[in-house]
Amino acid sequence: WKKMYEKELRDKCKGAEPGQEIVVDVLPVKKHGRPPLLGEKLDKYLQEIIIAMRGRGTPISTNIIIGIGRGILLKHSKSSLEEFGGSVKLNKEWAKSVLRRMGFTKRRANSKSKIMPKNFAEIRENYLIDVESVIEMEEIPSDLVINWDQTGMHLVPSGSWTMEKRGTKRVEISALDDKRQITAVFGCSLSGNFLPVQLIYAGTTSKCLPKNVKFPNDWHVTYSANHWSNKDTMIDYIKNIIIPYIRHKRKELGLSSEHSAVVLFDVFKGQCIESIFKLLDDNNILHVLVPANCTDKLQPLDLSVNKPAKDFMKSRFQEWYSGIIRKQLDDGIEEDVDMRLSIMKPLSAQWIIELYFYLKSHPEIIINGFHAAGILK
Repeated sequence: WKKMYEKELRDKCKGAEPGQEIVVDVLPVKKHGRPPLLGEKLDKYLQEIIIAMRGRGTPISTNIIIGIGRGILLKHSKSSLEEFGGSVKLNKEWAKSVLRRMGFTKRRANSKSKIMPKNFAEIRENYLIDVESVIEMEEIPSDLVINWDQTGMHLVPSGSWTMEKRGTKRVEISALDDKRQITAVFGCSLSGNFLPVQLIYAGTTSKCLPKNVKFPNDWHVTYSANHWSNKDTMIDYIKNIIIPYIRHKRKELGLSSEHSAVVLFDVFKGQCIESIFKLLDDNNILHVLVPANCTDKLQPLDLSVNKPAKDFMKSRFQEWYSGIIRKQLDDGIEEDVDMRLSIMKPLSAQWIIELYFYLKSHPEIIINGFHAAGILK
């Protein structure tokens, strides 16, 4: 401190008029912490872009920040990115650190948390006994042990938070709009097969479906008023995907057309109804229900597919978004990225198709879910 004071005093004395009182009341502050990952200049550029976007009312999330940062590096320092041989990897923690340094914080919307049953161990044991008993007594091969599950897929990855200055008393939550989501119904077998997908878009006519997208022939692409799965979409799913798959496998394995299969699904009210149970029974398909509030522990798809699927979609979105940002920087344009439904629906559909073929070629991912649930020893 003494040396810093003397240096400041000498600097202030230079050029001072005779008799002028020289006062040093502030010492220079050294910067603490690591330097910004993008470097001082590009980090400042990143913050300027974020502030400008927020000023236009654009919702900001970690995915958006990663996309902007990647776009800046693609233009100004491409070789520094890990994927091009460099050492820079932009991830969620880095994006959060950017927000903290900018003086912004996040506020989550309230949600009802899932409560694990107190007697979970007993529920798990009974569930696994039910599944094992059905498989052994009916001599069901692994190809005919099926789990299906509904999962929401964001057309634009978002969250239940937005960024605001610390201390702001009222925080508006942006970009929470069901029309920007679809529902995907995934199915898989104990042997590692990933079944054709059902996609449900929001709308009342086929005009709501994505344009100029060639889905696999055995998929079922449909719509409901709010994109949610319901009794009608589940009946369509069973008729168009589950029953054809089981019939094909029975024939492939040389089994009779009446050989039993079993499906595992949760207690979602849209599928736990008499008409669906009867449809399954009429086709010699037994069912075991995944216990309520235990799907994250006992449902194979929840344990190995659903989260990686959403992470895959986020990754594809970030790549696309950063490419747009780089083009804007090249062209000297500063405007919001166009994310209308007419653009995002076809893009997200292509990403889901990529995801499907990836999971088809990696059966070990499916099998890991059955291991984690305790169904496969």
